[in-house]
Amino acid sequence: MPQPGHAPFSFAGLWAYNSNLDTTSCTIITKPAAEPMKQLHDQQPLILYQAYYDAWLDQGTKGPASRTFSATTSTVSCSSTALDVR
Repeated sequence: MPQPGHAPFSFAGLWAYNSNLDTTSCTIITKPAAEPMKQLHDQQPLILYQAYYDAWLDQGTKGPASRTFSATTSTVSCSSTALDVR
């Protein structure tokens, strides 16, 4: 499913390296699906506003600023912290 005007986009994701296990793990953050994705699945990836890419990738981003990155329009939860996804 393309973005309006076929603009490029990025998904919100997290990754972590566990040195004890020498393993890297990752996940894509999802939210309840909106139309037209709802026709395919009950969840969809969280799409980030391009303006927030640098802040999303900055390990120093903390608190409320880390919860306003998404271009989608509902509230989701991740590790019991609500994300304001506009």
